[in-house]
Amino acid sequence: MATARGSQSGVATFAETQTIYAGATTTVQWGDIDADGDLDMLVAEGGRHSGGNGSRIFAWFSAPDWQQHDIAPTLGPFTGDSALADVDGDMDLDVVIAKDNHNSNSDSDAVYWYENTGDFNADWPQHTIELDVPNAFHIGDMETGDVDDDGKLDVIVRHLSTLRFVVYFQNSADDWTALRLDTRHREGLSVADLDADGRDDIIGNGFVLFAPANPRTDAWEEKTIDVNYYNASQSGLNNSTKSAVHDMNGDKRPDVIFSSAEGNSVYLAWYENPVDARTDNWTQHIIESPQGKNHQVQIADIDLDGDVDVYGGFAFGDNGVYWWENTNGLATNWQSHTIVSDKGCYSCVAADFDRDGDVDFAGPQKYVGQVNLFENTTAQDAIFSNGFDDET
Repeated sequence: MATARGSQSGVATFAETQTIYAGATTTVQWGDIDADGDLDMLVAEGGRHSGGNGSRIFAWFSAPDWQQHDIAPTLGPFTGDSALADVDGDMDLDVVIAKDNHNSNSDSDAVYWYENTGDFNADWPQHTIELDVPNAFHIGDMETGDVDDDGKLDVIVRHLSTLRFVVYFQNSADDWTALRLDTRHREGLSVADLDADGRDDIIGNGFVLFAPANPRTDAWEEKTIDVNYYNASQSGLNNSTKSAVHDMNGDKRPDVIFSSAEGNSVYLAWYENPVDARTDNWTQHIIESPQGKNHQVQIADIDLDGDVDVYGGFAFGDNGVYWWENTNGLATNWQSHTIVSDKGCYSCVAADFDRDGDVDFAGPQKYVGQVNLFENTTAQDAIFSNGFDDET
């Protein structure tokens, strides 16, 4: 059953919104960069979306005091998406990021990874995944995963020109093989093994590219999950989505959730992974309809009742950060709750940054605004309401 957006106060509670970084930001990621047990935040902006003032940042902020640590010289004019991942297998988090010209086809764009050496007083060493990405236009999506099931981390990006999906297979930390895949669709990217064959598949805006037995050489099979996410005219900001993957109904199969992020309103919905992900139809479950401009969806047990809920945030002419409550535990009935109504959310991410047992949400106010932290206090409030505090 779908639900309309509302302002009800749900059983999850949130602290007053904090600011992690006051400047413009395109991409953020959570991760324990300094291995101290708290989740820190990667922040990057190439200048393109900094409100016309040209400011740039490429840094991480250490929790819980949010002290800034620069990573390396800034990239620009656009940094697109990013990833925190252990690229070189040394058990710490490195940074993967792209720089591009954003609004025109270019052969001067690049994808890099920056090595976390543990020396946070020096620039992180830069490693090239690909220089001069052919005909790249707005490398706005990035994910990591083991696409060929060889035990090495691969990098997947998406841009808006031809051959828009690029899978960078890692041969070694400084040697990568690029596979370029094309579709007729626009923005949206997640990576997960949907058919349980050990190889990560690529989720676009309403469809899946299934990895073949030999992902580097064989043809990839495309399957539509929902045509409505990509069948509008490709003009302006049409057809962009955000997506996430999680077992929503407890059947041990990863399901997919889509939101319409830019352009035409569609709906917020999740799709049930069938017995055969490649051939069977995926059952739709509407969370909210109609809906547009929901520029980030993340899945977590937000209210700590044992089932999964959904975080979301709006951008491009709309404001509001919300969570949708799974009210029956089956992910078929939903209730919308407002976290804030006067702020947007361009690329927010969910994680338990303070390790207190509940999942928080943070990210930039659209792409021209500050990075906000929406701290979930449900776990702390539950302890206090039961008569426990840090003095007993």
